[in-house]
Amino acid sequence: MIRSFTLLSILFVTLFLVNCKSNDPVTPAPTATELLTRKWDVSELYVQTDAKRYTIPADKTDPNGNIVTFSTGGVYSYSDNKVAKKGSWALSNGDKTITTTDAEGQKTTLQITSLTSSAFEFASAVGDATKEITVTDPSKLTESQVVVVQCSFLLLSLDKQYGGTIDFTKEPKPKTVQIINRGKAL
Repeated sequence: MIRSFTLLSILFVTLFLVNCKSNDPVTPAPTATELLTRKWDVSELYVQTDAKRYTIPADKTDPNGNIVTFSTGGVYSYSDNKVAKKGSWALSNGDKTITTTDAEGQKTTLQITSLTSSAFEFASAVGDATKEITVTDPSKLTESQVVVVQCSFLLLSLDKQYGGTIDFTKEPKPKTVQIINRGKAL
């Protein structure tokens, strides 16, 4: 008798729960495009090596130099040497990758490692810093080679020999390099 009562109780609770309907509206999660389309302060830039992370200081000469606005329709605006410019952007790879094309036609592809309505983190491809790069035609560089060249210039800005704050003769020699961008919504 107790077993029948238990089975009947389970059946009753199951039927009750299945027939319960919520009147609460369901709000879908925002898409990556909805999260991205806003004004951002690209507040942090790093060069990540296999051994260390180096912070690249922001350029203080251009008050809008770190501001990027992603708009609907795949357009973004930014400041370059105090000149307002526009480029295009597109998401791909299941909204895990953003590709930007600046006003001069330079394409940059970044992995979206984090994206919310208030912050983002984008990472470049990982570059192999152990391979020598000869630049005879910049348009023929691989993505990995472009990252190595960009990281080299960024790290050069930190080198004491060129007015920076780090003595790279005492730093570990990187085998891999990557650029990390972090931004906050304005």
